[in-house]
This record gives sequence, structure tokens and C-alpha cells, in this order.
Amino acid sequence: MGTGTSVLTPGDGGHGHAAQEAIHGPAVQTLPTREVFAALGTSPQGLTSAAAAAWRDRFGANELPTARKRGLWRDLARQFTDLFAVMLLVASAITFLAYGLQEPHDVGTPCSQPWRF
Repeated sequence: MGTGTSVLTPGDGGHGHAAQEAIHGPAVQTLPTREVFAALGTSPQGLTSAAAAAWRDRFGANELPTARKRGLWRDLARQFTDLFAVMLLVASAITFLAYGLQEPHDVGTPCSQPWRF
């Protein structure tokens, strides 16, 4: 790690708020690596068990919230609400309608029987 490298701290969501609170000074992302370790009370080997427990007690567990489960039907419906998907569906409907309305039917198409409306 070099100077200006962004360092994430436990529980801060990557925004540096916890680190800034911990050092009461400039944002941790702007500090050289050695100063980050000193400001956060850690080392390249990581936190001790006691220090990790203290950070967890102060800032909360370092984990993402559980994602909500969505229904299968909602996920399927979402696939057809994308603008490009809607354009393709409309274009295919126009193509099938044009084929059904033309007389005589083009012999190069895979349908052998004419459509009746």
C-alpha cells in the first residue's frame, strides 16, 4: 500500500466515517499507510482479538444486511419491463402480424399453414 491508499475500517461501510471519528482528524484515505495503522491502533498483521471485539462493540458487526427474497414471478416479470425487451416484444408482434396479414404467404417462412383471423 502506498500513500493515499483508501483503507476500510470495520463497520464504516467504506465511507471512512468510523475512521474519521476514531482519529478526529483528516479522513483516513488521505493519510500515508503508516499513519493509518497508528491512527487506527492496528498493524499490517491486523487487529488483536480484543481490539476487534472493541471495534465490533463500538461500530457493529462488519457484515452486510440480509437481502430480501423476491418472488420468482416478480423476477420473471421484471425481465419483461426492460425497455430493450419491450422493444423486441413489440417488433416480434409486428412481424407475426405482418406475416399473418400478407397474402399469399411467403414460402420461405417456416409456417406451412396460413393463419386465420
